[in-house]
Amino acid sequence: LGTSAGSAVAAQIAGGATLDDLFARQLSEAEGANEIHPGVSIEGITEMFMNAMLSPGASKEEKLQKIGTVAATTE
Repeated sequence: LGTSAGSAVAAQIAGGATLDDLFARQLSEAEGANEIHPGVSIEGITEMFMNAMLSPGASKEEKLQKIGTVAATTE
């Protein structure tokens, strides 16, 4: 997995649980696996990226700085 959660996933898989069991646990509120809502929709994230990347006259670095600024100010 190409995520920051890769080590956690590897540890769970190495623990002997099947992928089906791990997936079911992730979806189960009874298992305490309640996901934290990011507070933004996929549409909102897409709009932010599109606005940054389609900024007229902005360099690649400036576009990426816009995205980085948003990321750095999130909780």
